[in-house]
Amino acid sequence: FRKPSARAGTALASLLFLVHPVHTEAVTYISGLPDVLAPFFILSGLLLFMHRKNVITLLLLICALLSKELAVIFCALAGLITIYNWNDYTPQIKSEKIKWLCIYGVITLAYIISRFTILNFTGSFELTYGMQNEYTEHLSIRLISFVSILFEYAKLIFFPKVLFFEKIFNPTNSLFTPQGLWGFTILAGGLLLAYQSFKKNKLFFLGFFWFFICLIPVSGAIVSNAIYAERWLYMPLIGILIMVPCAWNSLTKKHSQAAFIILIFMITTALGTRTVYRNFDWMDPQTFYEKEISYNPHSPRTFSQLGTIHYEKRNFNRARKAFEQGIQNDPHKELPQLRFNLGNTYYHLSKLQDAEQLYREALEINPDYTKAKEMLEKTLQEQNALH
Repeated sequence: FRKPSARAGTALASLLFLVHPVHTEAVTYISGLPDVLAPFFILSGLLLFMHRKNVITLLLLICALLSKELAVIFCALAGLITIYNWNDYTPQIKSEKIKWLCIYGVITLAYIISRFTILNFTGSFELTYGMQNEYTEHLSIRLISFVSILFEYAKLIFFPKVLFFEKIFNPTNSLFTPQGLWGFTILAGGLLLAYQSFKKNKLFFLGFFWFFICLIPVSGAIVSNAIYAERWLYMPLIGILIMVPCAWNSLTKKHSQAAFIILIFMITTALGTRTVYRNFDWMDPQTFYEKEISYNPHSPRTFSQLGTIHYEKRNFNRARKAFEQGIQNDPHKELPQLRFNLGNTYYHLSKLQDAEQLYREALEINPDYTKAKEMLEKTLQEQNALH
C-alpha cells in the first residue's frame, strides 16, 4: 500500500501479527522450525516477485520447498497477488508475470512429483505414524472435517484463551452439525464478499483467498499427523489481518480512526499478555507436559514424554505412573516406545518379570525394535542368574 493512510492500517495489522499468542507454538517448538523457515522464504520470495526480481524469487522458492512441503502454496499466492495488482501492470509486465508464474508452477509440480517418488524416504507421503482409520482413508471425511474445524480456527484467532499442543477433534462425515454449518456459512459468505470485493478494491478478496490457500496443505487433501494445530495458522493469519487495513481504509473521519487505533492497541495488549503467559508454558518441559495433560488427558504421547522426563530425573515411580497412564490411552497399541519405556522403568525398580512382559509387548508391535530386543535379552539373563 503506497498511501500513508493505508500504511497506517498495515502497521496496525503487523502489530497484531507480532503479538498474537497463536504463533508461540510455531516459534518456540524446536521441531516446528520449518513452520517459520518456509514462510520466511515464501514471504521474501513474494516481496521480490512483486518487485520483478524473478531469478532471486526462484531461488527463494526452491529454498522454501526444501524447508517444508507447505511451500507448494507459493505459486498460488504469487498468482493471487498478480490478480490483485493486475490493473496496475503494463502489457509487458503482465506477460512477464504469466511467464514466471508458469516457471514457478513447473518447479512446484516437479517438487510434488519428486516428493512422492525419489524424495519419499519413508515409503509413505502420509505423516500419520502408520495409523489407519476412517479419517485417513476417506478424503470426503477429511474435507468435511476441515470445514468443521474452521470454527476451532476462529476460536484460536479471535479468542486464543485455551492453547495447547495436541488438539482434540473427532472427525465427522456430516456438515449438519453446529460446527459444520458454521464453517459452511463462513465459506459461502466469504466467497460472496470476496466476489463483491473483487469488483471494488479487491482487499477482502486478497485476504479471504490468502487464508484458505495457506490452509490447503493441511486441509485434509493430504493426510498429515494431526487434524489441526496452532502452528498451522502462522501464514493463514496474514489473510485475516489483511482485513485490518481493509477496515481502516473504510474510515474517513479523524475520530473514527482514533477510536480504531485505541481498539487495536487494547486488543494488542490483551494478545500480548496472553503470549507472555503462553511462553511460560514452554519454559520448562515438565510444566509444559503437565499443562498439556490438563487440557488433553487422553494423549498417550504426552504421558510418554512426561514419563521420560521423570525417568531421566530417576523419579522411577512417577515415571511408572505416567507410562502406565499412557498405555491406558493407547488401547490399539500404536506406540511400542511406551511399552519399552515402562519396561525400562520396571527394570530399574527391579521388577524384571514385568519388564520382560513390556519388552515382549513392544516387540509384538515392532519386531524390529532393536533396543527392546537388547533389553529383553539382558533382562532374561539377569533372571536366569537369580535362579
